[in-house]
Formats: sequence, structure tokens, C-alpha cells
Amino acid sequence: MLQNDPMASMRYMERQIDKMNNVGRKKYSNWQDCALTDEEIKDFSNIDSGDKEAIQELYNQVTDRLAKSYPSTKWEKQQ
Repeated sequence: MLQNDPMASMRYMERQIDKMNNVGRKKYSNWQDCALTDEEIKDFSNIDSGDKEAIQELYNQVTDRLAKSYPSTKWEKQQ
């Protein structure tokens, strides 16, 4: 279902980001919460239902952006 419904996919991603924020707050004292940008939300809403490729492409863009901002130690980066 998530692969076919862009809005369900967006809600799933928001839940995953919330989980990441909860873990980040516990792990890092100076954690800055992450969230989907307004542009990413707009992009999800513009994807046609059933367009798996567009959903996956947007997922990849968001995860790449979040990965760049996620703090980690040198040890974590090597794993």
C-alpha cells in the first residue's frame, strides 16, 4: 500500500522521522529535530497514486538530506 499511495508513504516517513527525533534527543544533548520540508510535503502531494518510482525517488531525496544532517561519530560512520 505504501508504494502505491504517496500520502500514506508521507505519513509513514513522518512517523519514522518522529522516531529518529526521539532517539536523537536521548542520544545527543544538542539535537535539532528533523522534519519534512514544506517543499517535500508539496512534492508528496503532487505524486500520482500508484507512481512507485516517483515515491521511491522522493524517499531517496529525503533520506539523503536527513542523512547529511544526522550527527554521528566516526565509529558510527564506519559501520
